[in-house]
Amino acid sequence: MNPKELTKSNFGPKGWWVTIYAFLAWTLSPVLNEAMNILYGYYGGLYGWTRTSMAAFVSAGTWFSILGIAVCGIFAKRWGAKKMLILGWVIEILGVALMVVAKTLGIWGVSRLIVTLGNGIVTGFGIQLLGSNWFPRKKGLFMGWATMGVIISSAFTNSILDKLMNAGVSVSNFMIGLIALYVVVIIITVLFIHNYPEDVGAYPDNDQSFSREEQAKILAMGEEYKKTSPWTVKNILKDKNTWFIVLGWGFLNMVMGGIFTQVVPAFASFGHGPQMGIKALAYSWPIALILSYIGGLWDAKWGTKHASRWLVCGMNVLGGVILGFFGHNLILAWIGMWLFMGANSAGNNMTMSIVSSRYGRYDFANGWAVISVLTRVLSGAGAVLTSAAADIFGGYKGAFLLLAGLAVVAFIFMSFASDKCVGRTEEEIEALVREKKAE
Repeated sequence: MNPKELTKSNFGPKGWWVTIYAFLAWTLSPVLNEAMNILYGYYGGLYGWTRTSMAAFVSAGTWFSILGIAVCGIFAKRWGAKKMLILGWVIEILGVALMVVAKTLGIWGVSRLIVTLGNGIVTGFGIQLLGSNWFPRKKGLFMGWATMGVIISSAFTNSILDKLMNAGVSVSNFMIGLIALYVVVIIITVLFIHNYPEDVGAYPDNDQSFSREEQAKILAMGEEYKKTSPWTVKNILKDKNTWFIVLGWGFLNMVMGGIFTQVVPAFASFGHGPQMGIKALAYSWPIALILSYIGGLWDAKWGTKHASRWLVCGMNVLGGVILGFFGHNLILAWIGMWLFMGANSAGNNMTMSIVSSRYGRYDFANGWAVISVLTRVLSGAGAVLTSAAADIFGGYKGAFLLLAGLAVVAFIFMSFASDKCVGRTEEEIEALVREKKAE
């Protein structure tokens, strides 16, 4: 493929359909996670549960989802992305249904664990595997578009829920409506989503420089390579570069996971009131959408490592410093929050992209099963760490400065990581097909 094509979003009609589906998944699957800004106060007022105790379940849910992702890694080769996605949506439905009837902190906590498990399978494995199959070289651009859904979810979930509650709609009815949406998405997944572009007569990256017959041979050779690939889970764990990736992108995800469930209480602690926190999220989406695309484009043009360090870590550091020192100034608080929002939108695709760069299309499932599990161990601590830091420091100033420091730590570890592909690349398999054709 011409290198200039890597920065063009010419995915083709079927490739764009997959991208739109991924966008919807990133929009709908994290809704309850995003709604915690309001639900903390709602359940606290209703049952007297503390914010820290509920935040602990949110973080524990992320760790629990690690189990689901690890299991996905075991069955991914047999089931494929489509079945993974269906499983994740079904689990989310079960979790949301349990939350509707939860009356105790224990039952509520279990429902949070189940919802986060489902969300982890959908957006933490299924979409990534689907994207690596359809866009092995344009994965950054694909995720740049797809993760715009996170921005929409973050920006509008709280304001929509707030307006619904003020209009007399109960939280339970809101969740029942969410279940109905998930059922619709499952039907769409069953009918219209396919594991590989070759399954529906399309091309990976929409690269039509090969005939359909040649593309079928490329896929068959890649699938055959999987059976003898040296990049088993054991060997991936033994590779020291794995640990640089885990620590670099794990700390980055910890920072991003530590901010968004805390926006409303943080703005309230700065004296701006909780409603201003909701507005800051709602009005940040245009900037975040632009930065999501810029993140994908930066990734495609200069590489995932470069984009992760200078764009994403840089914005996190700047946002943390501004909020830490100047959060009591409303204008600067908005600017700091928008930097975090932009960093989150640009950074959501980076872990998937670095794994895809490192292991290629055919070793991605094993690489992702290991690295995503380990990075989630770190990212899972984000929400409870931020909440606990706010308690320890007597406010969010210290918490945001801590997040800025963690972004610097992430930058350092990323500097030691390599994104050179060690798996079988598309180019290598394509060359073999050309050689056989020439014989």
